Amino acid sequence: MRRLADVLVSDYGLSLTGWTLVEARGVSADGKVIVGYGTNPSGQGESWIANLRVAALSSTPGDGGRLGFGNILVGTTATRSLSVSNSGDLGTTLAGTLPAGSGEFTPGSTQGFSLAQGASTSRDYVYTPTARGSDSLPVIITSDGGIAGQNSTVTLTGTGVAPVSSVLTPTVDFGLVRIGTTKSLDNVPVVRNIGDGNQSGLGALSNLNGTAPALSTEGFSGGGDPFSLPDGGTCYAKYSYDPLNRLIGQTLASATCSNGSPDGTNGAHAFDMEFIGQRVGPVFGSSVPPESMIDFGWVVLGSSATRTLDLSNPTPDPNGGDASLTDLTLLTASIGGLGPEYYSILDFSAGMVIPKGGTFSFTLRFQGNELGAQSGTLTFVTDEGAARGQAGQIYSFDLGGTVFQAGQDIPEPATLLLLAGGLAALARRRKPRGA
Repeated sequence: MRRLADVLVSDYGLSLTGWTLVEARGVSADGKVIVGYGTNPSGQGESWIANLRVAALSSTPGDGGRLGFGNILVGTTATRSLSVSNSGDLGTTLAGTLPAGSGEFTPGSTQGFSLAQGASTSRDYVYTPTARGSDSLPVIITSDGGIAGQNSTVTLTGTGVAPVSSVLTPTVDFGLVRIGTTKSLDNVPVVRNIGDGNQSGLGALSNLNGTAPALSTEGFSGGGDPFSLPDGGTCYAKYSYDPLNRLIGQTLASATCSNGSPDGTNGAHAFDMEFIGQRVGPVFGSSVPPESMIDFGWVVLGSSATRTLDLSNPTPDPNGGDASLTDLTLLTASIGGLGPEYYSILDFSAGMVIPKGGTFSFTLRFQGNELGAQSGTLTFVTDEGAARGQAGQIYSFDLGGTVFQAGQDIPEPATLLLLAGGLAALARRRKPRGA
């Protein structure tokens, strides 16, 4: 059996220096209050009372536990409560301090408490993640519970989640496109959401939200549609290229996102996409410049004269092995003007194709069936500047010749010049597409 004085000192931490406990005369029903008689440090007899009732700290979560906030969308907040109570003996009061938060966890100040036996209190902590990833903060609740004071350590934990944009096609290359045609790319992958924002349970708010690049310049068009991508989702867009001239088309366009920045902070951001394409096509070439005169000179009545006209396709453009990109089609050849019946073109058939670098030679004939100056206009409809086989640029040449009677004197050179000028004035000029 142990001496009461030894129990009070060793188990309850009481100081009995100078006291002599003579006897214990009464004990409460719960055994926590003892009264007795003894000698005090002054050597005088005195009654004494030992109150062994103590306060006790309990916390939720308990000591060593975790207060978890779960997956929280970066830029939003979540609140959880940490509670404490006095689970000690009847009549006791527990005093202590609820700790401060720091970093992503607030509030940043402490909060004191004083609790009667059986009472409790709580404090809200707020988690505001600033970037994707796990966050934790150990906090210590201090109190005067127990014999020598009690503390409880709880770890605040949470994970920031967010959508994250990943550009899939920084450069959209249409390749070689024939002038006068349109090339469309129906499913260009623009951006993917590689984040984890949907783990927050907030639905569309946690999607990657934005607008695909919109184009309406340099022959490029398309895009501009909004998107809302769940985790792992991809945005596709349709773009077209309608080349306007014989140059390399190039432009930049920006996509805008209201969230999902690549750095994981869920910020608004933009990214550029480059669009390129090379405009190619055939080129009409001729041994006589278009809109100029092909002069057959003087022809004796009843006879004829011929001239050679070389047509070529001197395009410098590449075709990547697809000849249809640079083929020149001669769709029609027609002769009009004041005297079309006197002129003809030999060796021509509608739809003739001159490949890149190729040349065809045609024989033109003037039949001198009527005296005097006779004029005409030779017109070719080509597919230059249009889809292969479709009407594009039109090129014309003036035709002129003079028929005279055998034995008739040919006019002087000055007169010939006047006649030539008159013929040219009567001829039609080159027509633009659609004329």
